[in-house]
Amino acid sequence: MLLNHNEQYWEDKNAIITASEINQQPRLWRVLADELTERKEEIVAFMEKMETVEGLRTAFTGAGSSAFIGEAIQKILGRELGYHSETIHSTDVISYPEGELFDVPTLLISYARSGESPESVAAVKKAQEYVKELYNLVFVCKEGSSLYDYGSSLDDSLVLLMPEGSSDRGFAMTSSVSCMMLATYVVFGYREFDERCAFLRDLADSVEAQMDGFDELAAKAASWDYDRCIFLGLGGLKGLAHEASIKTMELTNGAVMTNYEGSTGFRHGPKTVIKEKTLTVHLISEDPFTKQYDLDLLNEVNQERKGNKTLVLTEKKNAEAVNGSNDVILYSGIEGSYSEMSSYINCLIILQLLSLEKSVSLGCRTDSPSVGGEVNRVVKGVVIH
Repeated sequence: MLLNHNEQYWEDKNAIITASEINQQPRLWRVLADELTERKEEIVAFMEKMETVEGLRTAFTGAGSSAFIGEAIQKILGRELGYHSETIHSTDVISYPEGELFDVPTLLISYARSGESPESVAAVKKAQEYVKELYNLVFVCKEGSSLYDYGSSLDDSLVLLMPEGSSDRGFAMTSSVSCMMLATYVVFGYREFDERCAFLRDLADSVEAQMDGFDELAAKAASWDYDRCIFLGLGGLKGLAHEASIKTMELTNGAVMTNYEGSTGFRHGPKTVIKEKTLTVHLISEDPFTKQYDLDLLNEVNQERKGNKTLVLTEKKNAEAVNGSNDVILYSGIEGSYSEMSSYINCLIILQLLSLEKSVSLGCRTDSPSVGGEVNRVVKGVVIH
């Protein structure tokens, strides 16, 4: 069985690759914990060296889902470690470098699934032109790719290869996102290296036990009649909302138009998007202070609700606080110091399943949804000037 169905079901729906790659993630996180542990000494040495660089700028970069990893992790690292960082999309780096790159000591963190998108290597090369003191940290899912090889050739660089199987064969980035996100979490929390690797293993066990239940609830929500979907969250969950937005739009081949926003920013204009066939997905923060703003907006949208629907993703302990919504998907997270990352990963999996199930319900070819080939798994048509 695979996500409540036999494999033939997913084959018939042209979704076997995507379903399998979503389902395999807990297994890959255990492998990731082992592989990071094998390179612990090297990772700690590199990060300790970064600590000695005066005035270091830390910038995450990537294109599409790879960039949204940075948008989320920069918030989590800021809150947990007081670590200041920023995200600069590689698509902006190559096209508007003067506004993104500055000649200050810089740690550039590059994310890539295939390592073959034209922007991946080009962004690093462009940074080399503008930044005299440049350090590179590369998270890539494919060994021998252009980014893997180029990053490995540079001085002052560390290239971390994600577990085999994380370079998703399906159209959507799924395993690649979670593996690169969790690897970053361990690397930047290197002072608690062993504890964070243990967290990855505990998280894998927890999510694996809940996977089929998540899919059942995601399929129920996906069966609703909506053609607009807005994902709402704060902190690291706002970066996740961005990721969920593109995932649903990709896998439904644009049949569901999507967007994302912070729970507090939604009232400032974007709220006008709510029409009869709109679904708002509310990601409830695990931070007690931030959670208040998420719940305020949720209650407001629920009170004003007409034909539109609301779906809430939250920890089981918050069940009573989200009454009045059309549906709620509750998850059991990992309590303690790493609860925000636990929340991110649980919601990430649920949202991947929601996009999968919505794609299937609409009869899309989930594993390769762009029928005319206008959009590709590895981006095409980019000319590096």
